[in-house]
Amino acid sequence: MSNINSRAVDLVVQDMVRKSRDKKYLDDPVLWIRDILGRHLWSKQQEIAYSVRDNVRTAVRSSNGSGKTMVSSCLAAWWVAVHDVHDTIVITTAPSFPQIKTNLFSELQARKRDVDRRVRAKELAAAYELPGKINTSGNVAEWKLPDGTQLALGRKPAENDIITTFQGIHRRYVLFIIDEAGGLDPDMFVAAERMTTGADARILAVGNPDRRGSEFFRMFQPDSDWNQIHISAYDTPAFTGEECPEELLRYMPQPDWVERNIRAWGGVDDPRVKISILGEFPDDDASVFFSETAMRNAKSTEITPDGEKPTILGVDLSGSGMDESKIYVNRDGRIRKVKSWSQTHALESARIIDQVAREEGATYVNIDNGGLGKPIIENMYDLFPVSERPYKIVEMNGAGDVPDRRRWYNARAWWYDMLREGMLLGEIDLDPDDAPLFEQMGDIGYDFAETGARAGSIVMEKKKDIRSRSGRSPDDLDACVYASFNPETEQETQKPDTLYTDPEEILSDLMPDYMRAIGGFWL
Repeated sequence: MSNINSRAVDLVVQDMVRKSRDKKYLDDPVLWIRDILGRHLWSKQQEIAYSVRDNVRTAVRSSNGSGKTMVSSCLAAWWVAVHDVHDTIVITTAPSFPQIKTNLFSELQARKRDVDRRVRAKELAAAYELPGKINTSGNVAEWKLPDGTQLALGRKPAENDIITTFQGIHRRYVLFIIDEAGGLDPDMFVAAERMTTGADARILAVGNPDRRGSEFFRMFQPDSDWNQIHISAYDTPAFTGEECPEELLRYMPQPDWVERNIRAWGGVDDPRVKISILGEFPDDDASVFFSETAMRNAKSTEITPDGEKPTILGVDLSGSGMDESKIYVNRDGRIRKVKSWSQTHALESARIIDQVAREEGATYVNIDNGGLGKPIIENMYDLFPVSERPYKIVEMNGAGDVPDRRRWYNARAWWYDMLREGMLLGEIDLDPDDAPLFEQMGDIGYDFAETGARAGSIVMEKKKDIRSRSGRSPDDLDACVYASFNPETEQETQKPDTLYTDPEEILSDLMPDYMRAIGGFWL
């Protein structure tokens, strides 16, 4: 055989070997990560890799230090390496752009450097060098070919229109990686679904299980179509003894750290232990106002109204096209949703509220007087004078005063706290099938005022912040809260005839020391 023919045969054989090897790596991401990146994946990381290969949707909830971001970066590199680069893209997102850059894209740069180093050291053939360049300067996180083709893109979802953030990207092989998935708006997952309609597309969502009521939480429910992977600190090689390189073990949760923090945090039932160590959603989210215990009580409590207390309507009004106005009715603590309607003219909304109030035999109609509420309430006063109304209109001002300023920052915090207390005491009966209400209860946060005369008082998360964070407004919850408030309670807490003769009674802890020292003659 001539030398030319011999070389031709060699080239054909080499091409066949390369194609065979590439097919092998397409079918086995763990093998590619080991052979090309030189990285060891422990058993749970391997499970994640094979799940991305085999399932359209993979959700991973884990303890701290399990290596979920590292394996995500390995899979991003594998995805680009084994598919046609001009028909492939990896999209990554997280709640903030710094998280995208410092977490996944930083790891992805490290993986590319791994390959570059191994090629330079002749450990790998040049054919396995990952193409293009990764850029994370300024507000950019992308991996591009010299011709401008994007191989990977990191983008924070737009606050006002998340779904369109990733529009215009069309490839056959799409890998959509969602990092810190517990902190993302539900619309982010809608955007991911729209980007991954093809048979060769995949979604990987990873995060700590730190928030009940989130879309990430719903992925792990029994009826979810996501392949679910759970990683506890006790699953890691540091506890199981699984063979693992020493340098990787150092990054994993250590037994002494786990034991110390379980003691420091008060046991395995503490939410911090469940999230950070066990990789489980907490029974009671410390950042969420309504505990699971309170919600279970309200679902199991059964109240038969006897008509001794006033019938109260709670009305939350929406001016947004996506949200709805809601009415809940409270009879002796039994609170149920009775009406929902989409955005309409203020005059029509006033008529709807009046009709429901008359049908339900309402004593009080508690209406949010902010925003859209003002013109609707004015219409109700004009259309239905006091002499013709069998109910009283109560304007609910969330910024209003409270019986104890050191306990509640404003009226909204007071109303919410009274509802929660009633649920815990078995005085509130809620419909166990009212899913939107309980989802909103499981998602609303709170804090404590840090400065001023009201330091330490409860401050509820603002409605606009909830909408910005979760993509939905707590309309059902606000209407339920309004319905739970008995205006006669407010009358009982006010004492207009009280005469103060002592300066300390007037100013309490706000009275300056110099006034306290010189006595009350200054009155």
